[in-house]
Amino acid sequence: MPDAQQTFAVRCDQHRTRMVEVTLRYDETQFEKSGFQCAEPGCTRRYTSGRGYFDVINGSVLAEKFQQSCPKCKTPMYLSEVEQDGEIWRCPNPPICVFEQKMVG
Repeated sequence: MPDAQQTFAVRCDQHRTRMVEVTLRYDETQFEKSGFQCAEPGCTRRYTSGRGYFDVINGSVLAEKFQQSCPKCKTPMYLSEVEQDGEIWRCPNPPICVFEQKMVG
């Protein structure tokens, strides 16, 4: 399956701004993965389709206790759009799973 993350409009779940696509490097495991990072100065938020949202502080990955998971495939969803009356969260697994959920807040 192609890496569909490249076309996603992922937003930071804290700042609600567009995240930028980056290669995430995990020094402890010598592992690299395509993902997203918040562009706001000082923000530690990251997102990958497999892990969801998490923080990286001083090079250490902090696991997120809560993830907005897709009810169909259980994959961590991403914040795609922010509207006046709520947020649109989408599953990162098209075409296998096409699901979007509006959270009114």
